[in-house]
Amino acid sequence: MITNTGKQIIGRYLVGLTDTYASHLVLGCGPKPLSSTEPFADYASKTSMDFEMIRVPITSRNIVTESGATTVIFTAELPTTERYGITEIGVYPSVANPTPVGSDSKSLALFSFGENWKYHTSGGTITDVPEQTGNITDTNNNITIADDSFFTTSENALFENVNNPARITKHEQPRYLSSVLLMRGDTSSLTVNGNDLSASGNHIHLETTDLGISQNSSDDEIRLAFSVINKDGVDNSNVPSPDVPSNIKVLVQFAHTDGASPEYASFVVNLNNGTNINTQTPTGTTNITMTTANAHNISVGQKVTLSGLTPSAYNGTWTAQSGTTGSTLVLDIGYNPGAITVAGRATSETQHNFTNNRYVVAKKTMGSLYKTAGFAWADVRYIKVFVDAEDTLGSAAASDFYIALDALRIENVSSFNNKYGLTAYTVVKSSDSLPITKLNNTKSFIEFKFVVDVL
Repeated sequence: MITNTGKQIIGRYLVGLTDTYASHLVLGCGPKPLSSTEPFADYASKTSMDFEMIRVPITSRNIVTESGATTVIFTAELPTTERYGITEIGVYPSVANPTPVGSDSKSLALFSFGENWKYHTSGGTITDVPEQTGNITDTNNNITIADDSFFTTSENALFENVNNPARITKHEQPRYLSSVLLMRGDTSSLTVNGNDLSASGNHIHLETTDLGISQNSSDDEIRLAFSVINKDGVDNSNVPSPDVPSNIKVLVQFAHTDGASPEYASFVVNLNNGTNINTQTPTGTTNITMTTANAHNISVGQKVTLSGLTPSAYNGTWTAQSGTTGSTLVLDIGYNPGAITVAGRATSETQHNFTNNRYVVAKKTMGSLYKTAGFAWADVRYIKVFVDAEDTLGSAAASDFYIALDALRIENVSSFNNKYGLTAYTVVKSSDSLPITKLNNTKSFIEFKFVVDVL
C-alpha cells in the first residue's frame, strides 16, 4: 500500500521536485505475519517499519498487467551470507535520510556472536557470555543448558523440531540474522519502581563507545526486538500450567559506568499477557460493554486491541472508556456488531498476547525513559540487560522461560524531510502465517508489487 507520506513524495517526483520515490526495499521483522485468509490492514498512516533489519537497492523496475490491473514491480537482491525472518516490507526513496537531526536510524546492538557481551553476577564475577552452537535440547525438545545466559543460532534444532510445532506457530524463533542471546527468566529480579524498575541479581552488559545519539530528539524511539521461549518442549497451553507467561519484564540500562550507583537511563518493558473475551452478547450502541474472563488490568484511556473474535468487526484497536474496571471492558467501537460467537483476546498498550505470539517489538521515546539526575547520552559506555519472567501459576523470576534478545535500535522519527520517508508498506502474508525466511548462504530476490489502476 502507498502511504500518505508516499503520496506526497510521488507527487513531488511527478513535478520534478525530487529525484526518486523508490530506490530501496526495506525488510523488517516486527509484526506478526498474516495468514492467506486474513485481510491486509490500512497502512496509509504508517511512517516507519516496526523493526527494520536491512535496506537493499532496487535493481529492477517493471510494469506488468496482472488479473487485468496495471502493476508496478520492484525487485531487489538480498545479501547472500545473512539470514532474515521477514514479516514486513517497505519502500524508501533513499538508503538513508539525508538530513537527520542527530543520528539517523541505526542498530545499537545485535546480540550476536561478534559482540563482546559479558555475563555479570550479583557477586561481581564477570565472564564472557558462552556460545552454544550445538543442539541445546534433549529428545523432548527441553532446553538443557545450565547457563543463565548464552548465545545460540537462530536455526538451532530448538526452533525447528517437528515434535514441538508450537514453538514455530507461536513465533518463538528469532528473526534478525543468525545468532541470538538467550537469558533465562530467573536471571534477574525486577520490581516496579515508579516509571523505572529496581534491578537485582545477574545481568549481561556490553561495553561501548559513544552511542552517537546524544543529539537525537526526545521524540526519537528506542526499539527492542525479542522473543519469549519456553524451556520445556511440551505444549500444555490449553490446561492450567506455567507454559504461557503472565508477565515479562526486561530492563535495558544505558549507563555511564558498570559499577555501583551509575548514572543511567532505563528502557523498561513490562508486559502482561492480556485476557480472553468469551462468547457473549455485549451491550451498548457506541461504547460497547463486554466482559473479560479475568480482571483485565486495563485503564480508561488506554488503547485496546481485540483479536480472534467473530463477528470480525470487533477486531481492531479501540480506546477504553469510562466504566472500564475489573473484568468489565467498555470500548468505543462506534456501533454494536452483535453477539460474539467465537471467543477472542483483549490486550492493551501494556500487554501482549503471549498465548499466540511470542515475538515482541517494544518501543519508547527517548524523552520518556527514566533518567538519573546526572545522566547524559554522550557519556554512555555500557548497555546492561536484566530479564524477569512470571508464569501463569504466579511464580516470579520463572525459569520456565527464556528471553531471546534479537536486536536493539534507535529509530529517528523526528527529522522531517519532504523528499524522504516510507513510500509504501505491507505486512507479509503467507499460507501458514509465518515469516518468509531468507536462509544463510543462499541467493534470494524479493519483489514488492502495487497496483496503479483505479479498481
